[in-house]
Amino acid sequence: MNRFPMHCRTAIVLCLAVGMTVGCDSSEPSSGSREPATAKLPDGMLLGAAPTAPIQPIAELKSTAKPGDQVTVKVVIGGRVEPIVSRRAVMTVVDIQKSNKCYGDDDHCPTPWDYCCDSPDLPPHLATVQLIDEQSKPLALNLAAAGFKPGQVLIVQGAVGPRPDPEALMIHATGLFIAAPSPKIEDSKAVSDQD
Repeated sequence: MNRFPMHCRTAIVLCLAVGMTVGCDSSEPSSGSREPATAKLPDGMLLGAAPTAPIQPIAELKSTAKPGDQVTVKVVIGGRVEPIVSRRAVMTVVDIQKSNKCYGDDDHCPTPWDYCCDSPDLPPHLATVQLIDEQSKPLALNLAAAGFKPGQVLIVQGAVGPRPDPEALMIHATGLFIAAPSPKIEDSKAVSDQD
């Protein structure tokens, strides 16, 4: 009998993936000083128009994508209470096709982007997006200060990163397009309806 449900295992794998990429680097000074995070995106990262490449569902990519594959996904910044990692260009996202009951008329969830109302069937629709440097490490970039917010709808273009587990999907972004702003909590329209 399996001791951990599938969604727990996937959440653990995603946390480990994010932790490994934002963990300590042995080349940093031991004094604890850290490189200050910037709010400036790399040139060309923020796209002025929606990409024309076909949108691929995250659940499908998890079963077919290989490291290095070029992908385009439409996602919501979310999947956890704090989906944007501070001081590193890393965020968790949820496929736009995944409905979000937290935005319903009768729900007054303070953090609807975490999909807490849909958590049992959320893991197949989760991915991690990173902006990386030449050494494939996340940039010291504050995505929140750069204007990204939980609940925003993005179109992300990039390459599939390492796949140590078939339930995890990491995308190294090469282009981001803000397709819709973060919805107001009192808005009863589901995020998944924003196409």
